[in-house]
Amino acid sequence: MSGPRLIGLSAAVIAFVAEWSIVGATFGGDWTGLFHTGSLSGIDTARLGESVALSFGGHGYDGQYYHLIAHDPFMKRGLEKQCDAPRLRYRRILVPLLGSIVGLANANWIDPALHAANIGFIALGAYWAAILAMRAGRSHVWGLLTLLSPAVIIGMPRFLVDIPIQSLALGCAVYAGRSPRLFYLLLATAPLVRDTGALLAAGWCAYLLWNRRWKEVGVYATCAIPVCLWWWWVQTRTADFVSHLFVGGDMGSILMRIPIAAFIGRFFEPFLPPEVHWVSTVTDYVSLVGVAIALVLIYLHWFRNRHDPAMWIVAALASMVPIAGGGIGWYDPLGYPRVLSPWIAMLAFDGVLSRRWLHVVPFVMMLPRIAIQFAPDMLAVVRWLI
Repeated sequence: MSGPRLIGLSAAVIAFVAEWSIVGATFGGDWTGLFHTGSLSGIDTARLGESVALSFGGHGYDGQYYHLIAHDPFMKRGLEKQCDAPRLRYRRILVPLLGSIVGLANANWIDPALHAANIGFIALGAYWAAILAMRAGRSHVWGLLTLLSPAVIIGMPRFLVDIPIQSLALGCAVYAGRSPRLFYLLLATAPLVRDTGALLAAGWCAYLLWNRRWKEVGVYATCAIPVCLWWWWVQTRTADFVSHLFVGGDMGSILMRIPIAAFIGRFFEPFLPPEVHWVSTVTDYVSLVGVAIALVLIYLHWFRNRHDPAMWIVAALASMVPIAGGGIGWYDPLGYPRVLSPWIAMLAFDGVLSRRWLHVVPFVMMLPRIAIQFAPDMLAVVRWLI
């Protein structure tokens, strides 16, 4: 077995053991707990055809909706009406559809298929990272660093689509300019995982335009056809939605509507209430400063390495900060770290491989706030294991 494949397999085993430990310690062995279905979410679990653990003691988390979509990917059972934002959620169809297909649309098999897909994408990310490490003259073992990324740390115990999009970004960095068919496939499918995946193709087309490769721009522009068709289909069958991030009249809500102002305004309107421990507040600001530093570093690195097609892809992913506004989830301590993880983790990975340690700093600055958020879960796992 080759080095990268062994790393991918190792990552899958580590991820499975981690999920098994979390399920055992937190949900009493019920794997549906990983979807974090809230008792106040409005989801009628009986209609899913299975018993679902209700967790979080409130409205739950995003993974509950992708789980629901997997049980009704083409809106034939009306389950989309139980989504908080069906037009947004159903755009991200690839992973739920994969679970439905592999599970043969059987309610008892869909969940194992979804968990397998989650672990599979973790393995792919480590596999592709190992290939990048070997190309840089480093050991393939460095591929396991992907397990420490915010996307994996946050997404693994919550079934979020941030893991697949990060893995596909790594795959694009591997195949850009080397394997056209695989590269095209990754670019075409990424927006169906998460809307930010469209930035991968945008970055590549920008690279082609910069190099005046006009014909190839036309070819790769067709990557948008599948996602445009699917999004149009969803658009015609779902109602518009208004995110909770954009309602209200306070300054924070107004800033959320303005792209770069959403990020800047986050520094002046902390979301943490006064009763929250000062350590959480400090690490929250440290994490935000890390994002600002990462933005500067990524565009400086791109400017110095414009000949590298992978840099255009990573820089395009970073553009979500100035253009996406409040959709990144600046007020969720687990929101923006996982959404920004693909490019911040890739910047840090480049720093480790090239020994540009400054590139690792933003990544490290984000971890303490995440660790505080997960501290109760980690303690529960430790107690359960011993």
